[in-house]
Amino acid sequence: MLQNKSLLLVGLGTEIQSCTQPLSILKIYSILLVLFFLFCRESKKIETIEPHFSTPESTIVYYWKSLSKRDYKNALMCFLDFSEKHYNEKDIFPVPEYVDSLKVDSIIYLMIKGNKAEIHYKVALYRDTLKTIFKSGDRLIMSKIGWKIKDVIIPK
Repeated sequence: MLQNKSLLLVGLGTEIQSCTQPLSILKIYSILLVLFFLFCRESKKIETIEPHFSTPESTIVYYWKSLSKRDYKNALMCFLDFSEKHYNEKDIFPVPEYVDSLKVDSIIYLMIKGNKAEIHYKVALYRDTLKTIFKSGDRLIMSKIGWKIKDVIIPK
């Protein structure tokens, strides 16, 4: 029993005075719980969801915006199996030079079931003064850092 002594919690920088009463099991449990959470917070890197991966729609818009800018690394980051370690710009077919921009025009279909989503949409391809619309689609999975493209599908 601790009497008239103080217990210093490492990492907290605070003292808990025990006064003249022994530490109760509840107090000991509380101290251990605080220490456990502090240890977990320090030992685990917490992944956060970036805004451009927060919804299936935002992932798709970010993908096409990255392609339009010819930023192939960020476009590939939209895929579930992307690895910075194995990144190769040649893994993606480059956007032809005659294309001025690409943009998601509209969402046709979206179905989310748990951590899986399927989305069909129209993409607008701009070339000079011409605008061409084509359909595309993807299956996405919710990963630790947000919605990522698992499969590309061609909707009817």
